[in-house]
Amino acid sequence: MANFDSNAIELIDPATGARRQLASWRTPRNGAHAQFWEPVSLALAHVGNLADSLATIRNNERLSDGAKLEDSKNVVVRTLRELGQVQHNLNAAVEAVGVERAKLSATKAYAAGDVATPMIDLEIARHLRSLSGPEREKFTASLMDGSSPSAVNAVLRLPPVLTGLSPELLALVETRAIERANPGQVREFQELAQSARRAQEIVAEASRVTTQAAQLTPQEVYQSFGTAGGDWARLAGVMTSDPATIGVLERRFQAAGEAATSE
Repeated sequence: MANFDSNAIELIDPATGARRQLASWRTPRNGAHAQFWEPVSLALAHVGNLADSLATIRNNERLSDGAKLEDSKNVVVRTLRELGQVQHNLNAAVEAVGVERAKLSATKAYAAGDVATPMIDLEIARHLRSLSGPEREKFTASLMDGSSPSAVNAVLRLPPVLTGLSPELLALVETRAIERANPGQVREFQELAQSARRAQEIVAEASRVTTQAAQLTPQEVYQSFGTAGGDWARLAGVMTSDPATIGVLERRFQAAGEAATSE
């Protein structure tokens, strides 16, 4: 008996009409996760509509081969523009969740008028800078596991130049501290991140099969996505040295920069 995955995501290949299992959606589809599931649903619907349109064009005996190719390009371009808007909405959802995630604090800032705490933090930083070898490794381990809360607070409040810790290590210390302080919220954001990653993968694959459904040049692919900035750049995914295509990219980036400046 074949295994049935109720979470399976199917994608219709617009070029052939064949269905294939693309992924498995393991996180919720409602609540906070709906902002990632809805773009997936829209992307799959757009590709399904494209498959129907291309099949109609292929089966139209009144059209010449040239007319079929031209009509196919037109419906593919239309679908790419639709997918560009889907990607725009998905990117906005990812950014919004990132903003909320950033609000989780690993440590409290200095209170107004508090002179003692900064002085203590500075002493901890001086002690850290004086350590080397096994002693420094032991101190770093205490930062990671939170066994020295005062030291964790100090290194996260002070500029890295005063502690001598690398940005990568500080990021890990902060992540662990946030997880200890907000375990429930961190788990929620981890699940949302999983939904976001899977949504990006599915929308990107929808774009890939769409661009393959008609004979589009790299320049035409870039021109087809109707949104600015990272939305179309993420979807297009076409590496090229073609001057005309590069010109399209330059104009898009210039337009995006001018729009940001005018806001």
